[in-house]
Amino acid sequence: MRPPWWTTRVGRATILFGATFSALVAAGWVGMRHVHPLTLGRQEVPALIPPDPSWFPVLFRGGVQLDHVILWNGIGRTIENARRADVFFLGSSHIQFALSSRELRQFERRSGVTAFSLALPFGEGYEFPLRLIEKFDLRPRVVVVNLPGFFEATRTPGVGSDVYWTALTTVWEERLAAAVWPSASRVLPSFITNRPAGAMLRSAEDGTWLTVQFPHGHWPVRLRPVPPKWQIRTARQFKDAMAARGTEVVLTCVPSTRDACDPSAVSRFASALGVRALVPRIDAQLWTIDFAHLCPLSGKRFARALLRDLAQLGTIRTIGRARRGVRSSAP
Repeated sequence: MRPPWWTTRVGRATILFGATFSALVAAGWVGMRHVHPLTLGRQEVPALIPPDPSWFPVLFRGGVQLDHVILWNGIGRTIENARRADVFFLGSSHIQFALSSRELRQFERRSGVTAFSLALPFGEGYEFPLRLIEKFDLRPRVVVVNLPGFFEATRTPGVGSDVYWTALTTVWEERLAAAVWPSASRVLPSFITNRPAGAMLRSAEDGTWLTVQFPHGHWPVRLRPVPPKWQIRTARQFKDAMAARGTEVVLTCVPSTRDACDPSAVSRFASALGVRALVPRIDAQLWTIDFAHLCPLSGKRFARALLRDLAQLGTIRTIGRARRGVRSSAP
């Protein structure tokens, strides 16, 4: 007759490990709450609760920013939804913080067109979005470009070089961390590694961001224009590449504490490029959360003004009339 498993060497080692681990977890939970020197290690990570299943984490616990990886490798339904969009928004995180899913949805209902944001973090320039559009043969009717920094020859290191399965592994590791760490951080202290509470979700439906517990300052945007440093040569290359795909380029400028978005300067650049410029006039004061990105209220003000002007663009009105005509003629 075989002895019970808990009396074997492996069984005793397993029980000892389990008891030791449980004791450490209990000690960590109690110590972080009742022992003053250990309270410094209490860095609880909030749970990520998306509004619906179409939202996925792209930044969690200060880990890997996943926007480039997910888009370049076509993970999930993001590229599939982007393919159906009439309007793309391109640029850096400045325009991502300005746009919200709610404002885009209202714009779509009013105008009859579909919109998608392919804007990216890290001050990404025009090269990666152009490669992404060409890779997946995306053909929007209009691209709205946030002008500051976009036409500079900048490229995020390592972007576009991931093997699909490596990229998929990275994405699922971060998603697993997002599922596990909210519970684990309650009992496991951290005295060396920082666990930022801020996180970001991205919508697979329209590409916008949703920030969760992001640091929120209150700094006014720059009011005095600074001399622009926009590259006309690379801008023309981008415009020609878009024209070959039947896509109209529209320029805009999201203000920050660094960029004042002088409408006359943007208009002159757009005129030299042969495209339209939309720099909405906003009478209310705009504020940033970190000297660079608009706060939620200022983002809403800017987005509403920009989308209001965009809805008057001839191409947008033509698409909208055609869509409404199709719906009205449907049985």
